[in-house]
Amino acid sequence: MTILDNPIFQTVLSGVFVLVISDIIQNYCLKPFQHYKEVIGKIDNALQFYANIVGNPSTFSGTDNAKECSTILRSLSSDLAATRRQMSVRWRSNDKKISDAARELIGLSNSLGKTDTGETNDVRRQKIREALDIPEFKSQ
Repeated sequence: MTILDNPIFQTVLSGVFVLVISDIIQNYCLKPFQHYKEVIGKIDNALQFYANIVGNPSTFSGTDNAKECSTILRSLSSDLAATRRQMSVRWRSNDKKISDAARELIGLSNSLGKTDTGETNDVRRQKIREALDIPEFKSQ
């Protein structure tokens, strides 16, 4: 009886094979997708938390809150693009949406230093939500 015919060896070998395959799936598919969803959650949180600043940039222009909001939105834009590139399974239609959302986040970040009415920012916020499939928060 050779070692390849041994049922114990076959069981151990198949267990190692399953472990390696599951580790590959977890590290290259599931974890990057989970991290991507976490970034989308952070974007949703920032859009809600800083809604007063984004909606009224002229009121908050030059304040520390506006600078902080601008920095966070710019950082989230970079995180969104980076996590999307890390995903091994991607679709071109989603890549365009992610690119659009990242560009709109940068636009929001840039607009906070200006004395603007905020109407453009509301359009940008809506485009981000649509691109990332984030439902609008509605209070009852």
